[in-house]
Amino acid sequence: MTHVNCQASVLTARGRGAIAVISITGTDSDQILTTLFLPANSNIRLMSIETGRIVFGRWHGTDPNQAGEELVVCRRGPHRWEVHCHGGSAAVDAILNALATHGVSIQTWTESYSWAGLEGDAANVNLIQFEAIEALSCVDTERSAAILLRQYAGELAAEVDSIRKLLVGGMLNESTVRIEGLLRNSRAGIRLTGRWKVVLAGPPNVGKSSLINALLGFDRAIVFDQPGTTRDVVKATTAFDGWPVELADTAGLREASDAIEAAGIQRTQSQLAAADIILWVHDIRDWNANAANSLLRPELHQPQWMVANKSDLVAEIELPENVIATSAAKSIGIDRIMAAIAESISNDINLSVAVPFTHRHISLLSKALESLRQSDSTAAIADLDQLVHG
Repeated sequence: MTHVNCQASVLTARGRGAIAVISITGTDSDQILTTLFLPANSNIRLMSIETGRIVFGRWHGTDPNQAGEELVVCRRGPHRWEVHCHGGSAAVDAILNALATHGVSIQTWTESYSWAGLEGDAANVNLIQFEAIEALSCVDTERSAAILLRQYAGELAAEVDSIRKLLVGGMLNESTVRIEGLLRNSRAGIRLTGRWKVVLAGPPNVGKSSLINALLGFDRAIVFDQPGTTRDVVKATTAFDGWPVELADTAGLREASDAIEAAGIQRTQSQLAAADIILWVHDIRDWNANAANSLLRPELHQPQWMVANKSDLVAEIELPENVIATSAAKSIGIDRIMAAIAESISNDINLSVAVPFTHRHISLLSKALESLRQSDSTAAIADLDQLVHG
């Protein structure tokens, strides 16, 4: 097969959808598209249309005599096209197969950016910006996207460059403080493309599953009045104040009555160790401050909140200020739990500082910090340069 300078990638998500978009780029893209696409208006010469123009027609693939799919082609720039077709996988695959038959390299959408360019010139885009574009495709909330857009716009690269200049000027102490600040923010930065993990734990039958359902606004967890019902970890995703969250409903903590329950309790312990935020849930009817405080895990260092559930089943009861009284059945106190979770997350990220958001960023910043602790500014500068430029 003759080598051609042309690449194609699917820009829309795989699966069912009304429309799929395929990007086609490269110096040979004009000729290949002319071969495979027939405009409905025979007077239109595809290679002569201006940027931004759309053309309706048929994709006849490898057989010009066969009626193909009706679709739209749009010119996005010199040697840059988009094909807008039906969103089903079969239609997309047929187009990609025809392109591949003509020597086109089929790539992922992230790989295609090196050809299509960002801001009109891929050569002027640093590695952090490429990573931000990829990360933006994974975020669940506008708030996470807004923070990543700031990094794409140059916030993180500018901070790294500022630290580099400090190092060149011999200001190692200030550089160390600035890198430590970035690393503190990186813990939250990683979660922008994932979620903060909130684990509900406590004794059996205190309403953890009901609280999960109340926080979600629909029934996700199974609710049953027999203690020990939850044997496995039940997870659900949502967002509070724009922060993406994964809620985990865990098996009740007590002396296990059988091997299956014991396994569930062991999974609960694992979830607690991996949690970002812990909600300790108790039945308000059995409230005992000493017993409640005994569940706290200071060695875990995560924010931990006390929740006294089933408040609708008792008369007024005096609780410590740091305990949230709730009723999952009556939706009492649910807003306070949401606010507590959002507060914990907000305290986890300093929005006045740039936000590293990949494990690569963390690794290189950690290496630079270690070099500075050994007074090796040359190695630290090299690590910072690699962070921005690869």
